[in-house]
Amino acid sequence: MKHLLLIPSLFIIFSCTNDDDSIPVKPNPESNKEEIYKFSNNYNILDLKYYKGTDGNEYTKEADTFFKKQWSFYNDPSIKIIHLKKDSIIINENLSIQKYKYTKDGNNILIEKDRKKIILGYVDQTNKSLNIYKNFQSSLIISNKETNEILYSKGINYGKITYNDMFPLFISSPKVLTSKDEFVFWCNIEYTFTK
Repeated sequence: MKHLLLIPSLFIIFSCTNDDDSIPVKPNPESNKEEIYKFSNNYNILDLKYYKGTDGNEYTKEADTFFKKQWSFYNDPSIKIIHLKKDSIIINENLSIQKYKYTKDGNNILIEKDRKKIILGYVDQTNKSLNIYKNFQSSLIISNKETNEILYSKGINYGKITYNDMFPLFISSPKVLTSKDEFVFWCNIEYTFTK
């Protein structure tokens, strides 16, 4: 009977011993890393595009004046702080908080908007900065020339836009602008944020 009690006792003792061969797993500090950026008061106007009727030509010299008249506050991105995490970016604006899941393509930060990947900005490792793109756009189109039905749009969005983003979004091409009041305008600005 003593031997029967000895066998389970030995089993319990050996099964509860400390295993010194196991290596503890340390959490990867990079996976929880969060970087915080603030506006550095630096920005670059990348391009200004202004097409207007009656000929649909681009009016480069008038674009800057039009832009500054429409958006006098363009030099302030209205962003207080940006939190860049492993797979998300949180943008704290004056009146709202925007959160996006992102992917990286090199140093570029891509977000999905309207089922389309757009470049939100990029990380500059050399200068330890984060650059965010904002686009400013406005258009006035007379959709029905007989009734003078007007489509007017004005907005600011994240990301860069190009000619192919604007046409055929509103109209097929600038040549369709035939009334003196019609126009399509856009501008891209790059704002720099530092740690």
